Amino acid sequence: GGHGTHVAGIVGGDAGSHSGVAPDVDLVGLRVFNDEGNGFFSWVEEALDWVHTNRNSYDNPITAVNLSLGTHYNADSIPFWAMLEDEFAQLKADGIFISVSAGNSFADFNTPGLSYPAASPHVVPVMSTDASGQLSSFSQRHQSAIGAPGRWITSAVPDYVANDADSIDDDFATWSGTSMAAPYIAGASVVLREAMEFSGYTNVTQDTIFDHMTATADQLLDSNTGLSYNRLNLQAAVAALMPVDDFGNSSADACNLGSLASENITEISGVIGTLDDSDYFGFTADATGTVTFNATTSHDLTSAWYVQGGVGSVSGIQGEAYTIDVVGGQSYYVGIASGDGVGYYDLEIEAENGFVFEDWGQVDFDHYHDISSVGESWYRLVASQAGYLTSEATFSSAAGNIDLTLYDSNLNALISSSAEGDVERVDWLAGAAEEEFYLRVSGTNSEIDFQLTNLVAVTGEVVDVTGTAGDDTFAFAAGDDHQVSVNGVSYDFAAGSIDT
Repeated sequence: GGHGTHVAGIVGGDAGSHSGVAPDVDLVGLRVFNDEGNGFFSWVEEALDWVHTNRNSYDNPITAVNLSLGTHYNADSIPFWAMLEDEFAQLKADGIFISVSAGNSFADFNTPGLSYPAASPHVVPVMSTDASGQLSSFSQRHQSAIGAPGRWITSAVPDYVANDADSIDDDFATWSGTSMAAPYIAGASVVLREAMEFSGYTNVTQDTIFDHMTATADQLLDSNTGLSYNRLNLQAAVAALMPVDDFGNSSADACNLGSLASENITEISGVIGTLDDSDYFGFTADATGTVTFNATTSHDLTSAWYVQGGVGSVSGIQGEAYTIDVVGGQSYYVGIASGDGVGYYDLEIEAENGFVFEDWGQVDFDHYHDISSVGESWYRLVASQAGYLTSEATFSSAAGNIDLTLYDSNLNALISSSAEGDVERVDWLAGAAEEEFYLRVSGTNSEIDFQLTNLVAVTGEVVDVTGTAGDDTFAFAAGDDHQVSVNGVSYDFAAGSIDT
């Protein structure tokens, strides 16, 4: 027992390391053997008739049939007693792919040929290959057939077959035979049919799929017969079907969109054909503001976004929108890739002028209390001297978490803070007085206290602390790391880096 379960697992099992060829496929099982593993072709005939009658009775129509069965027969034509030809011809006319095991009796015949029903001209006969890629010693073979893995194949079996008696359906067995190779081809036919339809094929038939399998197959030379045979290369078969576009997959070869102005909407269509595919677009901002990429995707594609030259934020239920802050005259690169699945996309790219910020002006030591941020807020800071420019936010994370990012005057991100807890802090060495920065607060919280400091500078091994016009407190603690504190803001320096 368990032969049918093992075969079904090869087609569509989803058990991690032992998953099938098409793990998301729907399966219909039709029993044509008795408990002893014996049956009659009349039973198979009834099952094939049932498939024809019920092929469109499910949400997803039946598109492939696997027959891991056969007789002790070896020829390149059908026997006089063949009785499944009308049913095979009907299913093929229905557009259904019929995969049949080639037979396991090569040693008995030692000449090219196929078992029946694999010898039928209406089906796809499947030979077994080893891990080495060569034909398995037991496999019957013919140049009309195609090879697929069939030796030492691990797949699902019922609990009673594994005989561990734990009543848990998590059992596997490793078996060999063309019975294991045929479901590999049946599952591959489902994958290729989907890829063909994704690529725009219509009226996909067994011949359409099998011709593509053989056109992209690997060739193997059989020393027993001196003949070459086709071996499925599913990766090559799928890759040959995937559509491509002319957009580069990195910033180095990005599609150039030119200058983006707020009065224009740019529309572009493309495809993400593989999970590692990406399309990049380069542009120059006409004015300071934002540029938003809105993606409408098809099939199973969920967008992932990348940016070079700026900082972006994702929005939308499926992450379909990507907005970056831009500065007029600066160049940026945005990439769209697969967060999950593949599919086509239509992009609408829109620029909006305007950059809204609150001007906090020159910083020496300043406090701002109960600041509210919804989504994001921007603040302009100006250094009063060369040295550490420190922005520290204190808040209750229970009321909403926030993150800080400091930008230079061209809106290039310099440093970010996204710690867990109730304090966020960024430190940056301003190069000179009057140097301009922008502080971005991301997140929502209505009671944020900010402490801004620009009083500590380092020249060589000397730490300089500048006071304000008011009362200041200063502390120094020596140790493995020296600590300098001014007005409660602390800075740590390695002991060997400053002169005490």
